[in-house]
Amino acid sequence: MFKCNQCTLEFDKYSKLLIHRNRHFGEKKFKCWDQFPDCKWSFFTIGELRNHQLWSHSKEQNFVCDWSDCGKKFKLRNLLGIHSYTLPLIGT
Repeated sequence: MFKCNQCTLEFDKYSKLLIHRNRHFGEKKFKCWDQFPDCKWSFFTIGELRNHQLWSHSKEQNFVCDWSDCGKKFKLRNLLGIHSYTLPLIGT
């Protein structure tokens, strides 16, 4: 295991530790304002940037609930997953 010397986290691969260390020492290299000049957010990973852009700047809702003709739409797959998980509990 590879331990972070700045916090209590451990990683099974050295490469994951290096990525994590950017949280402590690194620069947020992925700038939203490169594509959206009015937005001042920046991120450590391209995935975080993409999620932010989908959540904050996109009007697309490509993930549709097909449970019992619900039809609700979501920008992010994980939000559809959370919604789908709660459907049997709320009965809709």
